[in-house]
Amino acid sequence: MSPSCLVFFFSNSIFVLSLFSLTIHAHRCTQDFLFETHSRNLTLCKRYKHRNGVEFGWKVENTTTNILKVLVGARLDSKTGWLAWGLNLGPEPRMVGTQALIGIKQTNGSFLGNTYNVTQYIKIGCNLLPTPIDLNVSNLIFGRLGHIQYHTIEATIYLPQTVNISRINHVWQVGKVAIGMEPKIHEKTIRNYDSTEIIDLQTGTSISIRSARRHQARVVSHGLYFFSNLTYIHT
Repeated sequence: MSPSCLVFFFSNSIFVLSLFSLTIHAHRCTQDFLFETHSRNLTLCKRYKHRNGVEFGWKVENTTTNILKVLVGARLDSKTGWLAWGLNLGPEPRMVGTQALIGIKQTNGSFLGNTYNVTQYIKIGCNLLPTPIDLNVSNLIFGRLGHIQYHTIEATIYLPQTVNISRINHVWQVGKVAIGMEPKIHEKTIRNYDSTEIIDLQTGTSISIRSARRHQARVVSHGLYFFSNLTYIHT
């Protein structure tokens, strides 16, 4: 095998192993949040400990009709703040194109929420305000779990029959600043930018695309090999 082929084989193997490790790695939910998911008969739960602390519990109640029940929670310690979760039914896991449920902590302590379409116009400075979304959502509740100081979003979502629930893009985020029902930009840290996944809703198996890209960038920086066919997704 030629040296160039060896370089390709070695770098490609690292990349594949990285994807595999990302696929099987997940943090367990905290005991308190896990109790809340069990009390709602939700069967799967993940905690994004090293991203922004969001916890996500869910259950696909009917795989024939794609009924998805979710509970999303996080701490909002600032005077105002917001918690968002949503699905992007497009080909890529990214913020733009996400149909989101966003709860906003008001200055008086109440937690109000609505549905939001995250469009490309947000990138050019347009305000993100409540709008109807295409997803069929019911039992939408924005609440607070005082004993663990979590704000939560709870909902039942009737997914389109065309959706592949074993490979769907979901997005989550938290922010510290909001005005009325308008969430303002989140912190510009890796914890916040790495908040998208392709997930199998039946098993919880997932791949973080951004983590894979960061690994690939490290491979390139060490001069091993550049995967020219890797798609970079900007949000």
